[in-house]
Amino acid sequence: MISQEIYLEKYDWKVLVFYGLESSDTDEVCNSLVQIGCTEKAVESAREHCLRGMPNTGLTYSNLAGRKSVVAVSRTTSEYEFVNTVTHEMFHVVTHICELLGIDLKDEEPCYMMGWLCQAVSRIFI
Repeated sequence: MISQEIYLEKYDWKVLVFYGLESSDTDEVCNSLVQIGCTEKAVESAREHCLRGMPNTGLTYSNLAGRKSVVAVSRTTSEYEFVNTVTHEMFHVVTHICELLGIDLKDEEPCYMMGWLCQAVSRIFI
């Protein structure tokens, strides 16, 4: 599993991303969730999700008050599935930031946010 830290300075938001999640990585992901202040219920839900070990899936949890998110993307079966899964999970991060800051999802700002997140993801693989 590969990990990456992304910091969106404009929003003072930290995102910890895990790529290539396998069931053996469950404890590391769950510990990260605990560190950002996720509820016990959320951590247990994530644990169950991770232990399934299904490809082409992911999860995102955010602590809005702490301005932190944890994203985990499982192994994917193709580059296309990777892009689909990563962008799906990053959109959750965008909606969490917009929720906290009162940004309308129909505005341009969320689109820029999504672009910045995708640029950050691409830096680790390109």
